[in-house]
Amino acid sequence: MTDEEFDNAQHKLLEHEPDFILDDGCELIAKVHANHPDVAANVIGGGEQTTVGITRLEAMERDEVLQFPIYGATTRR
Repeated sequence: MTDEEFDNAQHKLLEHEPDFILDDGCELIAKVHANHPDVAANVIGGGEQTTVGITRLEAMERDEVLQFPIYGATTRR
């Protein structure tokens, strides 16, 4: 899968309006906030497993843009 195909697949997934997002690297969580805010508003929670993803989430939380709680394996969320 090319980067463009992967990006398109993520957008198509978010069009199904998930209510919980499990992520790896925070790509999908960042994308739902940036490009699908109407979907993000209805997400009840999520999970992230990578250190890089947790770092991105912490930055989103500091910037007060994180719209739903996330369980991170390396944080106290």
